[in-house]
Amino acid sequence: MSILAVDVGGTFIKWASADEYTFLKSGKAETPRTCFEDFINKIEELVNEYHPEGIAFSLPGTMDPETGFISQGGALQYNNGKNLIEECRTRFHLPASIENDARCAALSEAETGALRDTDFGIVLVIGTGIGGAFVHNGQILRGSHGYAGEMSLFLAGSLKKEGTGAFFSSRCAMADFTKTFRKQLGCETMTGEEFMKLVRENDSAAVRLFDEYTDEFANALFSIQMMYDPARIVIGGGISEDAFYIQSIRDKFEAMFAIFPFPISRAQICACSNANNANLTGALANYYRRHQIV
Repeated sequence: MSILAVDVGGTFIKWASADEYTFLKSGKAETPRTCFEDFINKIEELVNEYHPEGIAFSLPGTMDPETGFISQGGALQYNNGKNLIEECRTRFHLPASIENDARCAALSEAETGALRDTDFGIVLVIGTGIGGAFVHNGQILRGSHGYAGEMSLFLAGSLKKEGTGAFFSSRCAMADFTKTFRKQLGCETMTGEEFMKLVRENDSAAVRLFDEYTDEFANALFSIQMMYDPARIVIGGGISEDAFYIQSIRDKFEAMFAIFPFPISRAQICACSNANNANLTGALANYYRRHQIV
């Protein structure tokens, strides 16, 4: 069975033609930023190229994976109010599944990765924004209104004074942090890789900015730990492949507990086992579970 797994991000669309969890062919292209019609036309190109038997989507935003209705498209606001399962059924005559991208990463880790044998776990996907998911015994917790684990909206400051700048995603997502270090270091074209190289080389300005960043991140993780008490916090997204980044977050997290007045058990922090393909693998896991395959 050939399933087309599609990971739609705010910057890129990644896809893979898959047999179970084996990727037969894969690719990547810029995400259309214009309108829903341009987006669905891109999906049609992939359908015509790979001739799948079904489509498994990983997407930003808030959605109902049972019905396919996207109430809020996140980084892709043109998806607001769209029903992607119905669109695929009527336009391509194909079954489809949809799930939030961070929850796909969590499903991937629960199915084949770092949360496979963990009762309580959390996945945080650091990318253009920040996605999150709570996992309990392999299942995603959604809450009463579908927002459980939406850690991008955690407050790291005063909403009244700072507006959306108070959100965890505004402090620690790659898009906003990139704007910050480019402005502070006076280089409008600096990449994340170039910035991290400066940090490793002990450039004083870069180290100061990264230290502030990891402080913000560790503060959020501490609150998450007290709220949900996970055994493991798994960090995903492209930056998770940087071992220095993961270790820096881990060190700051541990330092907070070192100064706490009494000992507290806490989560192990690690990178996604399925690395940057976690969303694709999780989209497939969601499709197979919902269509009772594999």
